Amino acid sequence: MKYLQKNRMMRYMNGLIDIHIAPSYFMRDMLLKVNKSYRIEVIFNPCIKEIPQITDNDKDNKLVYFGRISKEKNILKIADLFSTLETSMKLLIIGTGDQSNELKEIIENSKNNNLIFINDFLNSDKLYNEIIHAKYFILPSVWYENSPVSIVEAISLGIVPIVSDIGGMKELIDYFKIGYSFNPHNDNSIMEVLKNITNENLLPNIDNNVILKLNEFTNENYKDNIIKIYGKVIK
Repeated sequence: MKYLQKNRMMRYMNGLIDIHIAPSYFMRDMLLKVNKSYRIEVIFNPCIKEIPQITDNDKDNKLVYFGRISKEKNILKIADLFSTLETSMKLLIIGTGDQSNELKEIIENSKNNNLIFINDFLNSDKLYNEIIHAKYFILPSVWYENSPVSIVEAISLGIVPIVSDIGGMKELIDYFKIGYSFNPHNDNSIMEVLKNITNENLLPNIDNNVILKLNEFTNENYKDNIIKIYGKVIK
């Protein structure tokens, strides 16, 4: 019934919609698979107010994750694999979810003391203080993420992203040309990246090219792009 309802609704809506707005090229391509006639404009979601001046000297040897502790986010797999590494790097996990207790068990059984779990929802100020000096941010989801603003926010803080090579996650890594990606279903692929970052002395630079691209994600840029699209429709 939902399928029939959706199809009827889409046939009706198609005659009313001038332009679809997608927050990622990944979403655009998925929509075009549904209907090749869709007219779609891509505008990145706004998520940046200002870009702090961060240098390598400000960074601690730390990998962070913040978000839901749930199956689709795949963070238990990362914690389990990370716990087998001999490294001085810390893995800081922040969040709540239905797999919190399982994560606590992994940490309790870990061979090292480098896994830290803050089982809480932190407001933006507290979260900022916890992650600002981290070297890396990881988003290991096994489901498609559309255009996750957490990746952009991390880059804006000078934190290098590590993500699953699917959906909008890989798209953002390619767009900024910084960070690492892996196959979230392949332990060897994940371990290769984890070993690289824990053994690597040089952190990839958040250079001027990256900062210029961050401007695409500001509120002002989003407003300007929306106005341009409405201008096209009115004409």
